[in-house]
Amino acid sequence: MKYETRIGDRGYEVEITPGEGGPRVLLDGCEILVDFREISPQALYSVIIDGRSYELWLRREGADYHVFAEGRSLCVTVRDERRRRVESLKAAMPQARTGFTLRAPMPAVVTAVLVEPGQEVKKGDILCRLEAMKMENEMASEADGVVKEVKVSPGEGVEKDRVLVVVE
Repeated sequence: MKYETRIGDRGYEVEITPGEGGPRVLLDGCEILVDFREISPQALYSVIIDGRSYELWLRREGADYHVFAEGRSLCVTVRDERRRRVESLKAAMPQARTGFTLRAPMPAVVTAVLVEPGQEVKKGDILCRLEAMKMENEMASEADGVVKEVKVSPGEGVEKDRVLVVVE
């Protein structure tokens, strides 16, 4: 199956087909070796890509996967052919402005809040920082908008999926 993926402003074409010993993965036409395994029911995964090992947390929201790895937060959008058709139809219709809710990807302690209500933010701006398992994770804005609410304070412990910041 073919997928269109986007990380930030960069797009990739991914094709996954069954193969002996596991799936065959083509990234922009180049074969890569991938081993992907769940290592915890808390959405913690072990991924080996071309011999390099990563531990990451994944959270799915519609077509988006929020990936937290090596102290970084990424939003990866994944679309198959059906989803591309639906999105092109939606794009032809007028859209209302929408925001997002930034949630904790795992239990953590808030180490910094870098925004306040009413502040304009751009996609990719760091909104707050969390520390989990002795790693600091920067939580970035998923879209342009205005901060409506900040629901946490530095030093506060948060559970997985706790609302951190609401952006309109």
